[in-house]
Amino acid sequence: MTYRELLKNYRSGTLDASQTAQVAAEIEKHDAISEYLCENDEIPMQDTFNAEGMSVEEMQQESSDFSAMIRASIRKAFIKAGIIAVSLSVCIVLAIVFGLPKLVDRFYYDPTQGIGKNSFDADRLQLDLTVYSELFLPYRNCLEASAEGNGYGAYDITVYQNSSYTGTFPCASGTIKRNRMKMYDPNFFCSLPTNGFAPWEIGVDSMIKGTDGASGTSEEAYEKLGKLGEDAYYFAQFTLDQVYSYDAFTELCSDEKIFPEWSAMCYWDEESGQYTTGTDPIGFRCFTSSIGVQFDEKKYPFLTPFSLSDEASENQLASAEHMKQHVLSMLRYTQDEPIFYEMMHSCKPDSLQQWETAVEKNGLNVYAFTVTAQKEELERIAALDEVIYVHTLPIS
Repeated sequence: MTYRELLKNYRSGTLDASQTAQVAAEIEKHDAISEYLCENDEIPMQDTFNAEGMSVEEMQQESSDFSAMIRASIRKAFIKAGIIAVSLSVCIVLAIVFGLPKLVDRFYYDPTQGIGKNSFDADRLQLDLTVYSELFLPYRNCLEASAEGNGYGAYDITVYQNSSYTGTFPCASGTIKRNRMKMYDPNFFCSLPTNGFAPWEIGVDSMIKGTDGASGTSEEAYEKLGKLGEDAYYFAQFTLDQVYSYDAFTELCSDEKIFPEWSAMCYWDEESGQYTTGTDPIGFRCFTSSIGVQFDEKKYPFLTPFSLSDEASENQLASAEHMKQHVLSMLRYTQDEPIFYEMMHSCKPDSLQQWETAVEKNGLNVYAFTVTAQKEELERIAALDEVIYVHTLPIS
């Protein structure tokens, strides 16, 4: 009996119990196989399955061979799926280990960002510190710095000291983690005493008002100066007897052979009708001797002291026009780098816009300056009629 006749008798119910159970089992098996093949189009299918003329035994053998083929295909599918899963896992792990840290870095301040394309190339940290230290840190001229990334917005930083009066050149180290800077020496970036200068004595508005500065009254300050050691070097803050224009100040320095390192600025406040220092002492370095750092010269002309070198006079003092542009570029650059400013200053650089507007309109106005020298030289400068107050600090 052919299989087709067998199926016909199965439908009519004329088969005995044994044959009926056998045919029902085969039908169930092939239904399951057909359903699997429809769901998995990667498994090769036979175009036709011709059971005509086959005996039950031949049909069973054919089904056994086909089942073996199905099992082999399933094993291949599982192996392929396993390889794909392992590959995806490896890619994900590699992305997490190597890609994610760099991706996170993009959302935070990157001190390693390169600036420039020649021998004066520098990291972003070096240029940021060069500008910031000149504006806000009279005693700390930060011209060289480096950073090494650790991923996830974290960096190890080192600031190098390139000048010294003590013969030692210690480095300062710290970290920047997700826009927060921490120096292992917490005093490294501390500013000078706010009342180290005494602008109120000459009618300049400032946050600190009164009769006593960091060294006490004027008489006490001069008495303290007289008690200094003869051979050591000291950092001194001198307050002038009036507000000087940049040209008048440089003329005074030339005539009296003063070599100021840093000059404190004030600006004319239209609303109050007087000069003001703003919230913090802010100023510029007087001499153009420095280290070359690359920057956008079109956007920030004369941004660094080094860029003023070619235009400076024989005594390394820049002209009023060039120094004004230098200060304006520093103010604009600092406003364009709010993340770094907020890390260092713990506030937004909004007030710098007032400085920029005032300097643009009225030029540079100086009310104080700093000098590093031995006692004899400091006493000579303090004795000038143009100086009314002096505060000294030892150099460590």
